[in-house]
Amino acid sequence: MKKTEETLEEQKMKIYDENKKLKKMFCNQCGRQLRTENGMLMEAAYEGRQNFGYFSHKDGVTHSFDLCEACYDKLIGTFAIPVTEKEEFEWQAE
Repeated sequence: MKKTEETLEEQKMKIYDENKKLKKMFCNQCGRQLRTENGMLMEAAYEGRQNFGYFSHKDGVTHSFDLCEACYDKLIGTFAIPVTEKEEFEWQAE
């Protein structure tokens, strides 16, 4: 692979193999490669997606990004009003 192709590949937040299995995933904030194994993300990450609508200057635009847990914690630490937190486990799902 040429150096420019490698650079372009690394700028994507998610890279999939030919079978559409997750190969690599990166934090958009710090750029760290998150741990993946057999097509699965093996650590916590926040996957954000926003479709902007009519009253936005970004009408018709969708933003998406991924954050590692450390960058997510830094982001929410800047909020004037803290996030709502609820402890929930998979086996307790409604």
